[in-house]
Amino acid sequence: MITHSVANELWSRPDERPGITRRYLEVAQREARELDPTLPISVDINGRPHHPEQFTYHDFDMLGINQYFGWYSWVRNFDDLALYLQEMRDHYPQLALVMTEFGAEARPELADAPVEEKGSYAFQNFHFQRTMDVADAAALSGAIYWTVREFEIFPGWRGGAGRRPPEFEPNTRHQKGLLTYEGEKKPAWYLARDRFTATPLYP
Repeated sequence: MITHSVANELWSRPDERPGITRRYLEVAQREARELDPTLPISVDINGRPHHPEQFTYHDFDMLGINQYFGWYSWVRNFDDLALYLQEMRDHYPQLALVMTEFGAEARPELADAPVEEKGSYAFQNFHFQRTMDVADAAALSGAIYWTVREFEIFPGWRGGAGRRPPEFEPNTRHQKGLLTYEGEKKPAWYLARDRFTATPLYP
């Protein structure tokens, strides 16, 4: 599916900022439709539980949900994810909902650490599988892993897995990728390949 997305992770309750965020989204979606009426118009949002319905989003065709339940501290409990996705479906029954971001860092110094340790390759595998299990059971139109390949970010990035040993600081690498920066495949790459290719593109 190709869509015109007008923003990524603005203030997640735009109805509370009518003169700033809501106004921008209203104008942006309208102008995007005028420029190209052939494609759906979307916006990507921060996935946060227990937010009230945002009437601003009803102007869109699709919502992209960036969610990191079970990874970052502000959405620590992974078990809240299924309920959150059901809340989103209840709030926006007419919109296509796509999980546009999810993932977990897999860092080289923790490659062989146990599954319980965030940052290990085993945890990335575990987190991918459990997230896809929830996504498959939810009323979603799709899910996209973030990100396929590692990339450079700002010095000191931790990515939710805690402080690094001194020899790995200052870190400048975002390591949620299924491929390393150099293009080598992490174990989770194979899980993602098998999971995504098992679903036909056109049922």
